[in-house]
Amino acid sequence: SAVEEYRANIAHVRENAPFILAESADGRLQGFACAHLWHEREAYSWDVETTVYCAPDCVGQGVGGRLYRALLALLKVQGYYNAFALVAGNNRQSNDFHRALGFKKMATEKRTGYKFGQWLDLEYWVMVLHEGGGEPQPVRKTLTDAEIAEASMGACRPTAVIQVTSASKPRGRGRACPARWLPVNAGLPHTGRERSRPLPTKHP
Repeated sequence: SAVEEYRANIAHVRENAPFILAESADGRLQGFACAHLWHEREAYSWDVETTVYCAPDCVGQGVGGRLYRALLALLKVQGYYNAFALVAGNNRQSNDFHRALGFKKMATEKRTGYKFGQWLDLEYWVMVLHEGGGEPQPVRKTLTDAEIAEASMGACRPTAVIQVTSASKPRGRGRACPARWLPVNAGLPHTGRERSRPLPTKHP
């Protein structure tokens, strides 16, 4: 079922990175953010691909930005070096969103995906979390409650409670995502005609 798929996905995400929820003051789920390993091979252990989804009625209210900033802050504390985002070339809003957050566009793959009757380019964006050319320290797969609170402090507003489910301590209720959500960073456009789920970590 879709619920079981999301539970399995959340469990997989939390093996390596936080899974963040945004809730309204009355407890309504507004969005979530997470990160998957960029590649499974050991050489890429310091790279992740980000995913952020917002409920349709929360788009344009700053929820996606708060989630993204909290996610990036936590990934940096963990010791990840690069956060990548894949965005469809015709998704101007998402490309502008990543640029405003400080991502740099690094490449474009022409006609990479075919969906809904059209060929789509794929834009590669990167946020460098750590500089340096020496041997990196191993990524920390767990963070303390104090580190989580400090890293995500700037992302929380009165209208949205940021809740982190970390790799070490399951927190929150782990609710499944509704069937219609809008991706903030998407490799291919989402229309509401398909069941929403986080995008795969590789090309469409």
